[in-house]
Amino acid sequence: LQANTEYIARAYATNKAGTGYGEAFRFTTETLKIPQLTCESNGVTAFTADLTANITTDCGFAVSESGFCYSEETLVPTIENLKIVIGNSGNIKTFNHILDNLEPNTKFYLRAYAINEKGVGYSDIVEFTTEKKQEVTLAMPTVENVKETTASLKSVITIPEGEDIAIIEKGICYSLFT
Repeated sequence: LQANTEYIARAYATNKAGTGYGEAFRFTTETLKIPQLTCESNGVTAFTADLTANITTDCGFAVSESGFCYSEETLVPTIENLKIVIGNSGNIKTFNHILDNLEPNTKFYLRAYAINEKGVGYSDIVEFTTEKKQEVTLAMPTVENVKETTASLKSVITIPEGEDIAIIEKGICYSLFT
């Protein structure tokens, strides 16, 4: 039977003379008591996704586990796919996680989940695509004007044509050669 659905039923019995039916009656099954959730992705980079979920109702049963499940292939991920367990939600209604180590330029399907004694509740599916990996090329540094306590070093950064890459920081690392 399906939850929160009206049915009509009647009893029957069959013998050598034929089949007899009892009076029909109607009944409605109860609403599922699994947790209800919402989920959103707040920010996506080439390697991470910032996730937030909210348990809108636990249907009167304590939540024993909550988290996120996701997949690159499965359009409707479940806890049988990749999952991140946030823990025992208890009274916590909102939970967050930064999903990391993702592949750049890849589409993901994600849902938040919560488990209570009646089953697993899932949020709607959130689709997101990680950004393309931004790559730059650095030339080997050149050294000029080497003195007793100073040296001038410079390098060239090459950004692929058509790419909008913002360089946040640049410099040259060095150490003692031993």
